[in-house]
Amino acid sequence: MIVLPEDPPADPDLRLLVVPHAGGGAAVANPFRDAAPHTWCVGAVLFGGRESRFVDDPPAGMEEMIGDVVAAARAMPEDVPLVLVGQCSGAFVAFEAARRLDRPLALVALSSPAPDTAVATPDVSLPDERFTAEVLRMGGVPAEVADLPDLVELLLPAIRADFAAVAGYRAEKDPPLDRRMLVISSRDDPGCPPESVSGWAHYAASVDFAEVSGGHFLLGERPREVVRILEEWLR
Repeated sequence: MIVLPEDPPADPDLRLLVVPHAGGGAAVANPFRDAAPHTWCVGAVLFGGRESRFVDDPPAGMEEMIGDVVAAARAMPEDVPLVLVGQCSGAFVAFEAARRLDRPLALVALSSPAPDTAVATPDVSLPDERFTAEVLRMGGVPAEVADLPDLVELLLPAIRADFAAVAGYRAEKDPPLDRRMLVISSRDDPGCPPESVSGWAHYAASVDFAEVSGGHFLLGERPREVVRILEEWLR
């Protein structure tokens, strides 16, 4: 499912589709949308088990998540270029979706180590209480969510399902994605240090890198900086 702005631009010059982090909903895109130029139409993928799809089952695996992103991208008009924007684990899903789309597009990965980089992730086999503690300890949800234990409990099935879907994910390097790609990381992010993103250079024909200050969830924490970098990169 795709969530679009209530008042989209009548004549956009760019369409962007946000793929959220594990457990994240379409609202992840709101600060980014608010900071973006008025000519950008920013949509977001809404997976099951959260927000207006709370009663739906979370994705059963990576293939289902990829399929949801591909369907959402195909639902967006092809009048202007499309940019897929994946945050954290959402970057892996966006990358695989980009491989299956034949329309012109670019790919942006935010706070996401390269697929061939070993990083610590929550153990999805743990019982709820220990799994929740591990997610919070590792900063696996934004601070505004972590501060609301009842909300974390409600989102736990979606968080677990998303982490399970990307657990052990390894992308094929060949052939490289025939698209432009931009990788944005934070020098202050222990979950995705700058050295962990360099491997993305092997996964697309053209890859550029940018660093910002801030934490892990850049769409919410540094939306203006992300927009500024994107504007410069797209010129």
